[in-house]
Amino acid sequence: MKYISDKHADIAGANILSNTMKNSYKKYSAYQRKNNFKIEIKERLNFLLKHSTSISDFKEKAKALNVIIDDTEKNVKYRLADMEQKRNTRDDTLSKRGKYSISNIEKIVSKNVSVFSQSEIKNEYEKFKVEKSDDFEMKILVEDWQVKEETKNGIYIDIDYGLLNSGAILVPSHQVNKLDDGNYNIFIKKKDFFYFTNSDDATKNKFMTGNIVAKQLSHDNQHLVLHKNQYVSKLDQIIKDFEYLSLKGVSTGQQFSDLKNQFEKQVHETEKELSVLDEKISRLNKIISAIDGLSSDDLRKVETSEAILSDLKIDKSTKRGDLNKTIEEVKFERQVLNERFHDIVEKYKTYQGVKENVRDRENDTIKNKEVKR
Repeated sequence: MKYISDKHADIAGANILSNTMKNSYKKYSAYQRKNNFKIEIKERLNFLLKHSTSISDFKEKAKALNVIIDDTEKNVKYRLADMEQKRNTRDDTLSKRGKYSISNIEKIVSKNVSVFSQSEIKNEYEKFKVEKSDDFEMKILVEDWQVKEETKNGIYIDIDYGLLNSGAILVPSHQVNKLDDGNYNIFIKKKDFFYFTNSDDATKNKFMTGNIVAKQLSHDNQHLVLHKNQYVSKLDQIIKDFEYLSLKGVSTGQQFSDLKNQFEKQVHETEKELSVLDEKISRLNKIISAIDGLSSDDLRKVETSEAILSDLKIDKSTKRGDLNKTIEEVKFERQVLNERFHDIVEKYKTYQGVKENVRDRENDTIKNKEVKR
């Protein structure tokens, strides 16, 4: 009842108190209270591990990011001063490998040569969070006829959830871009949660994951879901770290060497991901051929197609149009990843070449000075 009330109040322009909205998301808000602060602690600590040079520097910068550190006992305890965290979080609950223990922090930060200063750390972390929030896993075009209402809080989208179950979900405004033609682009992640409300039968209200929302919206309007592969963001971040060290004149040492190792590992994993996408495309093509084979006049071809679909655990009633759309989505995802991958690898090679030329010139200068002596 609360969600139905909120929806109609929002559409009518009435204010909805944020604390009331929080309390209404019983299951989801419970999950957030238990887990979200841990994710935020880890993000802040990981940022500090990159941009501290000693344990004292780490602790001072932690204060700037509102991280309270208690290392008076065996296990380090962390708490966020700017979030409703009632209990401290022990380092072994954040990492089973002891990543956030004092000894490990000292070991990691001692490798750093160039880092953000204490005066820079807060602004730089906020910039990092903005960049991360702008990232997305899926981009979906929503046509204006699918939108029930646009309010200051976002857009209410008409959507089906299962057989004979129609209702609406709210996509928050920070995940929506309105286009000039009246349609919308929404940017969501697979594990986002949206609350589905059926105005005729409240017993059918439930949470939907972003993945289900994307599939249903795409099924309704037949537009492709654009997937941004996670490896694009990972490679981009490493290149940004390289550029930062380059600006600071760092091209040697453990910090640079570790980053180089991360990049090479990420390149290897991205190559594997491209192979996985290739296999997915091949599998989809095989399914499409089998679906086509079901309508053949050749009985043996029909039997072979049925066997293939059974082996792949695919329903014979699967529509070819849905498969074609899925394969186009996977092909586009692979194309974007492949192009970005090669672009980043070329950037890295260029960066390495510049560094080698600088080093050679420095060596020549030293040799010339020695000859003159």
